[in-house]
Amino acid sequence: MKNDNSIGSIDHSKVKAGIPSYYFDWETADFMPGPAGSPKVLVPWASGANRSFPDELAFDFKKKDGWVLLYNSFNQTFESSPKFFTLYNKFNGLIRFYLYIPPGTPAPSSYFSDGLSIAGGGKSSILNFGNDVADITKTVGSISRIQNFQLQATGSWYLSQYELAYDPNISQLTPENIVFCGIQLRQIFLR
Repeated sequence: MKNDNSIGSIDHSKVKAGIPSYYFDWETADFMPGPAGSPKVLVPWASGANRSFPDELAFDFKKKDGWVLLYNSFNQTFESSPKFFTLYNKFNGLIRFYLYIPPGTPAPSSYFSDGLSIAGGGKSSILNFGNDVADITKTVGSISRIQNFQLQATGSWYLSQYELAYDPNISQLTPENIVFCGIQLRQIFLR
């Protein structure tokens, strides 16, 4: 099946990933893919979806605006954990991780942090735009930050977004070198 919603055209039947990704048309779907009998999860921009990210980002996901699906852990075969999918904007270099934390998820925290890093000794300038000020003389190996929204007991979508710098040597890295540092739940007290 040829598909033109990505960087170039990709035949998804031939794509091989370290962890296979289930393809779905995020732009027209009302619900995320899931096994039969599992609770339905609205896409993050659906009316009625519980979102814990800024409203101005909620409706910026269209293919015509440059968004392509990089990875998706939702599928119709089994329940995945964590539940997330990743979009990349080929026009402006943004990568977005949409993470769904289901209702009743035990969390000893009120906030979480997220991060992106280059692992395994790989070197790349791709994360150089991740800090407040970009320094072209230094290579940034990791980015982390605390989200502005609290964890919701009712379940919610969270969004982590990073601006990626162009790196002509990115092809030297393997998929194992680029790591979404996951979610770390944290208790934060303001005094």
